[in-house]
Amino acid sequence: MARHTAESTRASEQSSKPLSRRIHVMVKRDITSSASTTIWQHEKPILESLFGEGNITEVEAATLDEGYAAFVRPDMLVYNKTQDKIPAPSESHGMGFVFIGNAQAEYERLAAAYGRLKDEKRDTVEVVYGRFQDGRFAGLLGKPELEDLPSHQLRGLILDYGYAPIPHKDAAADEKNAVFKLRKELGEADKPTLIKIAESVGVQIG
Repeated sequence: MARHTAESTRASEQSSKPLSRRIHVMVKRDITSSASTTIWQHEKPILESLFGEGNITEVEAATLDEGYAAFVRPDMLVYNKTQDKIPAPSESHGMGFVFIGNAQAEYERLAAAYGRLKDEKRDTVEVVYGRFQDGRFAGLLGKPELEDLPSHQLRGLILDYGYAPIPHKDAAADEKNAVFKLRKELGEADKPTLIKIAESVGVQIG
């Protein structure tokens, strides 16, 4: 049930505007070997140019989360019977996250990461998308806004911007409880509430 809910939430939060999201793929390297990896959608055409079209297969979140359990069975916790919810594999991989970085820096990262095709004098990213100055690559990444981001990504950004920082180990119990309460509420907040919190702590993207 938890897996279905997470998947449904991700699907409902997808935007039709040009954006690049985090996906998990299976890469068939040759006839005998393959490997799975998490990439941005804009990396898939580059991998296809390297390994051949049809050799890069997207893995659905439901497949990645198969067998997932949010909590370990209590009888398996010998010493500590309390536990935090374990994030689903798709959440741990950031599937559905929107790319919010700098387009030119990302273009340069791809040039360094993927190099050149055999017998090519240009970087693979240039072969696939043209020169950065042409604008095609930046246009593909779009201009994301807070409402385009999935809830899990918003929560991470909010915490990164200093919301409910973890108190010192010697802090008073009241302070620790107050932080715990804020973080619990953050974990249960719906998307409109998350956007308001993100704005209040000054989250900036793009």
